[in-house]
Parts: sequence; structure tokens; C-alpha cells
Amino acid sequence: CSSTLTSSAAQMCARFDEHRKQVYPATVRFGDIAPGMKGYARITHAIAERQDLPSIFQVVVRSLEEHLPVDFAGMLDYQHHSRHLAVSRVGPRSEALAGSLGMRESATLDADDDGWARCLAGQLVYEPDITDIVFPFPRRLATAGLRSLVIVPLMVEQRSGVFGVLVVARRTAGAFSSGDCEFLRQLCDHVSLAANQAQLH
Repeated sequence: CSSTLTSSAAQMCARFDEHRKQVYPATVRFGDIAPGMKGYARITHAIAERQDLPSIFQVVVRSLEEHLPVDFAGMLDYQHHSRHLAVSRVGPRSEALAGSLGMRESATLDADDDGWARCLAGQLVYEPDITDIVFPFPRRLATAGLRSLVIVPLMVEQRSGVFGVLVVARRTAGAFSSGDCEFLRQLCDHVSLAANQAQLH
């Protein structure tokens, strides 16, 4: 892999280390949280070793299920020409839920649904409780018992626009902290860089 991507992976590991220090109280022993940090190191290095976008996406969703963790994780491709989002990968533990949601791999979603507007404009979207949201996509997740939702855009540069979306959800309302959201945003920055490197090869 390129030295740029390897350096980015090291930087992301350092950021995750700092995030852990902020989230966990001082009374928590290092041995209790080290497995999580080692897990994140594996995520970033595994991403750096992948040379194609589907493989990168698969590493991300599987790793988030194992190490964050989340109840649903999916990566979607944004198709600008058709204004659709295509499900590229869902985590192994999310497959059954994805089937009930009509979100198996290769399924398409309408990007003109207003629930996607902020994310496709380049903003991270956090909805702490989706049970009362009227937009179709959050409503679909809520019917499956999911309560809190984070949608994160993937883009290399603002002017080039969004090319993909990370969707993660949990069954508990208000389940993502501000630190979790920042962690996911930085992870998606790293994924965007990796995706750009993969497209250059």
C-alpha cells in the first residue's frame, strides 16, 4: 500500500487512542480497553491493504460490528446519474436485519428521499431517536426495532461530491455519543482516502 495511506492509518490509530482516553474514565484499566484499540489498529491497516472499494467497505462494516459495536452497519454507493443509493456491503451480523429491511446487497434506495438530503450535501447526520421521523428511510429502520441512527458521507473533496454513505444504527435511543460521531466521521475520512487510492490503481 502507499506510504500516504499507511501514514493515514497510523494517524487514525492515534486519534482513536485519544478518543478512548476521553470516553473511558481513569479508573478503567488499560488492559480493559487495549483490545478495542488493537481492534481499531487492525481496521485501519486492513483498509490500507485493500485495493478495491467493495473489499474496503466489507472491512469497515465487519469491523464496526465487532469493535464499536453497532446493531446495523451498511455501506452504500451513491449513483449521481440516477439519484439512487445502492447497498454495496452490510455487516455479517446485519444480514438478517438487512433482509427484513429490503437492504440486501445490490438493493437500491431513492436518494431523493429528504431523509438523505443533509448527508448527500456532505454533513454527518445523527438522529438520536428515529421513531417519530416521517422520512421513509428512518421509518424503515424504526419498523425493524432500530432507534438511533448515524449516516456519514464519503467524499474525497467537497467539490467532487459524495460518492458513498456509511449507515450505522443501534436498537437503543440516544446510543451514540458526540465522541462516537466524531470517531465515525474520522473513520469515513480515512475510508474516503483509501477509496481514492484504490481508484488510482
